[in-house]
Amino acid sequence: MAIRLAPCLALCCAAHFVVDFACALAVVTLPSLWGLTNHRYYLLVIAYNLTAFLSQPFWGWLLDRRASYAPGAAAGVLASGLGVLAAALHPLAGAFVLGCGNAIFHVGAGALVYEAAPGKAGGPGLFVAPGGLGIAAGLFTGSRGLLAPLWLLPLLGVTALALLRLAPVAETGEPPAAEKESLGPLLPALLFLLLLVVGLRSFAGFALPAPWKSGGMPAVALAVFAGKASGGFLADRMGWRPFCVFMLLGAAAAGLGHRLFLPAACAALFCIQSTTGITLAAVQSLFPGRPALAFGLPCVALVFGAFPFFLPRPAGRISPDLAAVLCLSMALAAFFALSFLKSKEA
Repeated sequence: MAIRLAPCLALCCAAHFVVDFACALAVVTLPSLWGLTNHRYYLLVIAYNLTAFLSQPFWGWLLDRRASYAPGAAAGVLASGLGVLAAALHPLAGAFVLGCGNAIFHVGAGALVYEAAPGKAGGPGLFVAPGGLGIAAGLFTGSRGLLAPLWLLPLLGVTALALLRLAPVAETGEPPAAEKESLGPLLPALLFLLLLVVGLRSFAGFALPAPWKSGGMPAVALAVFAGKASGGFLADRMGWRPFCVFMLLGAAAAGLGHRLFLPAACAALFCIQSTTGITLAAVQSLFPGRPALAFGLPCVALVFGAFPFFLPRPAGRISPDLAAVLCLSMALAAFFALSFLKSKEA
């Protein structure tokens, strides 16, 4: 595959913001559109998130069969548009179709970005960074009734067409030949350790900023975005393992003060989220020729890490000592996983 990194990455990042913005906007407007009770809306939000995250390995497996990553990403954008329309017809149908569209886009675009620079963490890290901003913007816009989701349909259509323009350059029409896996029996253990880092990072992302969720969320969101966007590129220059361990040790130190100082919580989240591109690229490197499936696997771990916060009685704050132990556990898991991963970045 011949994929030009800069235009591919720029387009996929912009599309990521648009898709997550549209999905969040559509989901947050469901209560006013259908007069939903809090309980029913809560169930719909859970259904949307489970569909958007847990279905990614399945859609990734389908896209990997023909290496149809650019058409797959475009199909995900169009499916998100169909979800916006479905939300106007039935709330559950809307949540399900929006979740599927979101999932298809993520695995398609995530595979495109990785294939543009295989074995590099910078692209995957930067690609996922705009998603949180898109969700925040969609929630803000929709909760205040500033924009109806249907107005986004032309933008989603243009985004899908732009992604399709990558296809003649990026797609060969034949599935890539998978390289012989040399990790052997180590593969399940390495995958488990990497997914453990992802799950713990997801848990920390919800738990660490808890005391500051009312007034400090803009700063928290900026720290998360900056960590994801820059971490992969820094790790490619410094080495995955030393960078990952150093940042997680820094997160452990900052996490000791996360309940007292907003800057400490932001610093801890920046350090933790800076490992995002590394874990994504590392898991994708474990599955040669299957970058879409591999992109979806960490998203399953994200759900397990966030699960305590989606319960009817969600988990709340964690103690400074537990925050430090959490970060040290991630550092230990990352150290062992990246020590055995056969990659020049590690």
